[in-house]
Amino acid sequence: MPPDFFADLPQSLYAKLVEGNPVWPSATFVRKDFFHAVGAFNPKFSRFATEDYEFTLRCHEYPGAVIVHEPLVGIRKHDGNYSKGRIRQLLSNAALVAWSADHHETGRDHRPRMLRLATAWRAQAIDEAFGQGDLARVREIARLVPTRDQGNKTRIKVALAQTRLLPGAVLRATLGRPPEKDQVGRYAAAPATPE
Repeated sequence: MPPDFFADLPQSLYAKLVEGNPVWPSATFVRKDFFHAVGAFNPKFSRFATEDYEFTLRCHEYPGAVIVHEPLVGIRKHDGNYSKGRIRQLLSNAALVAWSADHHETGRDHRPRMLRLATAWRAQAIDEAFGQGDLARVREIARLVPTRDQGNKTRIKVALAQTRLLPGAVLRATLGRPPEKDQVGRYAAAPATPE
């Protein structure tokens, strides 16, 4: 997140965290009784790249959070990270925010904004997949983004992917970007409500 992410906080931290999740479990302290009262991590999201995001949002439905601006932990990133891959993170975030908009009390207050954000993240995932030449993934994700919510460039990318005029290998060679190593699997088209 940008350095000034927490500079201008609204009344509700939940509303700010809808924009993105800079809260990492390794840098979070919660009382055990609070952890269990809130409901712990939701097992429905155990295979999502950002499963902790929904828990973070749920925690911030309750007042009393304190933010320490000084970095206290380091995050080691490598190819084996479960959350590796921009497309996977975008799609996981989109699905979790959409689900939270329907299932969190505070989420229902911000539902239109949250659903717009989920759609925007899915559109970004389409752009990323197209940039990697993964036209099958573009077609899969495009089913989640209504045409009216796709920008002109994204619509063109989806149309090219659907007409199958350019094979993915040609796009990768043209754009010079290799595909991501890890695949999103069934979460490439994660529904708003997980099964």
